[in-house]
Amino acid sequence: MRIQLSTLTGWGFTQTHKITAIIGSLPEFVVVDKSHPSLKAASVYVWGEPIGPEPHEVEVLYVGKAGYGVKRRFSQHRGGFRNRRPGDNCGLILDKLAAQGTIHVYAKVAASLALFGVNVPAYSTEEEALCERLAPQWNRASFPRAAAPTAPAAADAQPDPLPIAPDAEQLPGDLREWLLVQSEERQQTFLSLLRYVASVDTLRDLPQKFVGGYAHGQPKGYNGVPMLVFGEIGAGGRVLPLAWHVRIPLTDDDSAPLTIFIPRCFLRSPEVAGTVESHGQGNQAFFRPVHTAEFLRNPDAFVDWRREDTR
Repeated sequence: MRIQLSTLTGWGFTQTHKITAIIGSLPEFVVVDKSHPSLKAASVYVWGEPIGPEPHEVEVLYVGKAGYGVKRRFSQHRGGFRNRRPGDNCGLILDKLAAQGTIHVYAKVAASLALFGVNVPAYSTEEEALCERLAPQWNRASFPRAAAPTAPAAADAQPDPLPIAPDAEQLPGDLREWLLVQSEERQQTFLSLLRYVASVDTLRDLPQKFVGGYAHGQPKGYNGVPMLVFGEIGAGGRVLPLAWHVRIPLTDDDSAPLTIFIPRCFLRSPEVAGTVESHGQGNQAFFRPVHTAEFLRNPDAFVDWRREDTR
């Protein structure tokens, strides 16, 4: 559908990028407003085709959310374009981009909601509302109707265990969205790490939690990177600091390989020290394999979950 630009700006949207189609190459996300807070903050965004040479309205093509800012999200989009497969959504978008030339991107920082005594960004809720209101052409996700009742979740509910042999379509929404824009190799590595976790009796039934990233104390390239963490969760909803068993960083950067972090007390033997990197001291120490593929070929050479947890 079409919408007046004055309506978008009235909702708090500002043009932050334009997407320029390049025949024979990937589209370019050209930054229009280099200081806009949506670049790094939880946000929602609209891709619109401008109508006319001096547009006062746009045709709404796509609505999205960016939990860690649109700069990272658009990098993921480019990864999806680069690794597209015939008939997938990225390929269809590329075809339409090539036909339409330039797309304008409008973004806003998501509002915060006070829930259960804490403030949380409402980017997922805003995305659902925008899709309901604007009916974007390119969105494939099916959102619940705004007025549809939802069953209340139990106060002490934990996330459901991940499937033992997961594929991308079986994963929760945000995790699936991150995974599908990764390269084929990175997708398979991530799914293999999940299958490994699910194959270990002591890990299989551990609660899982998405963590927005740890600001300090991680290996180079991993500070601030979101992680999927398996471990015991305290009353406040946080993973207990000395009760986590596995962290899988959801990295988009080729300089920070997709890997697995494990507490050092479970390292099988000092003899494997040359094949792992250790970080931290004392009960905070953990390790990661230097080469994730080698770990996945023979994880028992690296880790022994029967060892005493000495943290």
